[in-house]
Amino acid sequence: MTTAPAISNTLTTSSSRSNAWQIRHSCITSLFLLKDRYTRSVYQGILPDTGAANVSTVGKEQYLALTQEDLTVKIDTSTAGKASIKFGKGEATASISTAQVSTDIRTINFEVLDAPTLFLLCLADIDRLKVYFNNTTDELV
Repeated sequence: MTTAPAISNTLTTSSSRSNAWQIRHSCITSLFLLKDRYTRSVYQGILPDTGAANVSTVGKEQYLALTQEDLTVKIDTSTAGKASIKFGKGEATASISTAQVSTDIRTINFEVLDAPTLFLLCLADIDRLKVYFNNTTDELV
């Protein structure tokens, strides 16, 4: 059995002052990859996303995870391409459908993406639904 080397922080010393306090990090980066974080096997819930201003989104795998728990979730594939979402500096991703999800608040439309992400509730939908986040109880009210 092969074991990965331990993560090490070592202090480099030499005659040069410029690198006397340089910290070198060594580790196997693949140990930290979460490849199956948002799969169809476990529904992760809905996250209010202050960075998502106009469109609530979900990854296809998380949509499929929810359909295993809630058979009332509806999907509309005729809306494919309706939204184009860009995460950070990456390329924009076009939606592949729209999922209508009934919640305790109301029904929310999520644009389904072929991307590894959970249900992200945008600010526009939070405003439209007239809800707010109660940070003392960690609930949308």
